[in-house]
Amino acid sequence: MPTLRFTRLSKPEVVRSIDPIRLLTLLKPHAEFLRSRGLKLPTPSKASWLDHQRLMPILISPGEKAPPDLLDALSMIDQMSAPRAIDVVLDHLSMADVQLTTNGNHSAADIVTQAWLHHRETLLRLHALLKATGARSFDCFQTKQLEIPEFQMPTNKTLRHLEVDLDSWFESRARGRGTQVTIFPQEHEVFFSIRHGHLFRREECLDDGKFGMVGYRPVQSDTVIFDRRLGELRINASTKKEKLLYRRLIGKHFFGDPEFFPLGDKYTLEALREYGEAALSCGDFEEIRGVRLTELSLFNGGVHNEVTIRKATDLFGLFELNQEDIPTEPRLAAATMKISLIGRRYEKTITLRPPNVAIYRRGNDGGVLDAWLEQRGFVKSQKSNSVRYDESALASA
Repeated sequence: MPTLRFTRLSKPEVVRSIDPIRLLTLLKPHAEFLRSRGLKLPTPSKASWLDHQRLMPILISPGEKAPPDLLDALSMIDQMSAPRAIDVVLDHLSMADVQLTTNGNHSAADIVTQAWLHHRETLLRLHALLKATGARSFDCFQTKQLEIPEFQMPTNKTLRHLEVDLDSWFESRARGRGTQVTIFPQEHEVFFSIRHGHLFRREECLDDGKFGMVGYRPVQSDTVIFDRRLGELRINASTKKEKLLYRRLIGKHFFGDPEFFPLGDKYTLEALREYGEAALSCGDFEEIRGVRLTELSLFNGGVHNEVTIRKATDLFGLFELNQEDIPTEPRLAAATMKISLIGRRYEKTITLRPPNVAIYRRGNDGGVLDAWLEQRGFVKSQKSNSVRYDESALASA
């Protein structure tokens, strides 16, 4: 088992803030283990007599023989007693749900302990949600579809098929089986929490004054987000191979196509930020009459993954009128341009979604549009346009 490092339960005042009866209820199933460590639990009528001086060393260093269920409880109470986590818990479980009165004096650890005793599965699910929403660094892949599809919640059968495919890959990489995928649909995004095993570890340990070795398989939590507005898949995982795996299998099981979110790093919108309206110039293309920017999506990120979408018949004209420029910080997630061609009645619409998607109807004008995009700097040079992932690395997925 791993070495536990509690942030909150290592402090005596936090443990003492848990209602004595509630703490005794949590510990009672493990009375024999605690007795072997020198702690005899009192009767419920004398719960306030619990010997915290003997309890604290056990909580800080449970040892190799500690019951897994006790370790799960301690870890959950420690992690979910943070202020942000408490807000999430109370958003989903009311005080009445966890059988606590609103006029009582309940500490954070007290609330989580009660939730663990009465709503364990819900607490585990909320813990997975917090892990998913806490991820910060993502690799992004855009759908290749012209129309961004509606996300449909999968059936249990579909979810199980995904977990089986993930298990096969993780087992082939010495990470074991037992993958769990939990889905959290939000208003504009869908969060996937993917929990799976990591490479096996062995560590030296000290238990009851004796040195030894302990072996365990850590759990890794990865996050995948599908943005319904942008048609974008964002992946937070430890390795490039895992990111490739999720890209392919999310496409396969939820959208029917392993290449629904294609590879590549071809397009960029930084020319709009660097050159402004000059990035839309077309004087060197006799086939093009004019170009205007009509929509720009800026990914601000943050806790709620904010996206700002600006729309106008001519955004640069609007920027000039308002004496503003494209902000320097947010990532430019998508841009739509209207291109007027000589001899064509209707404008061509091009939507770019970096890093790898350009959406437009090519027809006989495709070559001209491709050349214009490259000349204006929307297409990365061949030198910088190396694909970030080696597809052969995932041949077994």
